[in-house]
Amino acid sequence: EDPDMKEYLEVIFECDKSKVLKTQYNIFKGFTHFDQQETKKVDLSGIFEHIKSLVDYNEQQFDYVLNWFAQLIQTPHILPHTCLVFISEEGVGKDIFSQFISSVINEEYTMNTEKLDNICGKFNSAIGGKLLITINETNPVESRERIENIKYIITADKVVIEGKYKDAVKASNFCRFMFFSNRLFAFSVDGNGSRRPNIMKSSSKYLSSNIGIEENKKFFDILA
Repeated sequence: EDPDMKEYLEVIFECDKSKVLKTQYNIFKGFTHFDQQETKKVDLSGIFEHIKSLVDYNEQQFDYVLNWFAQLIQTPHILPHTCLVFISEEGVGKDIFSQFISSVINEEYTMNTEKLDNICGKFNSAIGGKLLITINETNPVESRERIENIKYIITADKVVIEGKYKDAVKASNFCRFMFFSNRLFAFSVDGNGSRRPNIMKSSSKYLSSNIGIEENKKFFDILA
């Protein structure tokens, strides 16, 4: 009976807030660390060094990764139509990078999975309400079999989302993807520039076998 009671007709996930109607409840609330009036100075030299090692100190790729994530924050409603693929030896700290990005853009908007089926299979409700999904230990055989599905979901403005025992719904797609693998040929490339994955081979500089256990622990403790 309260005349000021808020009432909504549907729940949506819409990153372009200008498109949200008064009758829609938007579960996208923006970015906690970037929507505040006051800004705090944060020393990012450690994580920048880590990102550089993940792209084997290629300055062009380093700039690309930073711009890719900056675009996610500044214009989350515009898909880049590319994905990031990191190939490395085990133990270089890909998961730490993923955890850092997740904490920056809010964990509720991210997901880590080892199963491509969670995003490309029949039941893909995991992608709903997500801005970034990381696929760990990408299998070369599975990625080749799913390459058309992957290309589609990277570029599609709308996707059909279906959960078990739930009706399929068509929703706006705002999700980006990162693929991690220890295998050199984990991701097939077809040469289509607009949908081409950006594949980066990581440095092994900070492996304990190269710098010793103590130095390895010191470097990753700073990142943690």
